[in-house]
Amino acid sequence: MKESFVAYLYTLRFLLERLSWLGEKYDTVTSYTLSHVKHFRVENLKYYESKLREMGTETQIHWPYIDPRGGRISNDKTIESLQLADLLASATARAFEANESGPPDRQYLLQLVPHLYRGPSGPHTITSYGLKMHPWHREAKAYYKWVTELR
Repeated sequence: MKESFVAYLYTLRFLLERLSWLGEKYDTVTSYTLSHVKHFRVENLKYYESKLREMGTETQIHWPYIDPRGGRISNDKTIESLQLADLLASATARAFEANESGPPDRQYLLQLVPHLYRGPSGPHTITSYGLKMHPWHREAKAYYKWVTELR
């Protein structure tokens, strides 16, 4: 598997964790579809899922609540709901990264924050479940102090 997919796969692991938690909460098996990424084939996805299962991840990913057929890969022209996922990813990226349009702009992410998952019970900071920051060490927390204040 290509080195360029490492961050993508790390993010996928967190997605599987959260999907399994939601499946457990609602006592249902969850399925998922990823948006197509250039050169990332469904075979890579199946391989990675099998490796995660072999690694003993059952304390983080509650596998009985993930579809045993594994994930699918499609595009937003075929499955329109993937446009929503792209919207969330774009709003998050825009909050942290400057681009040709200008400096980072948090307004779109701040609109989404109240709708992000907060954990199984009680109020939690958004970074405890809904917005995974990596790396999330002391320097990152200091640099993104505004994120630590999101509720």
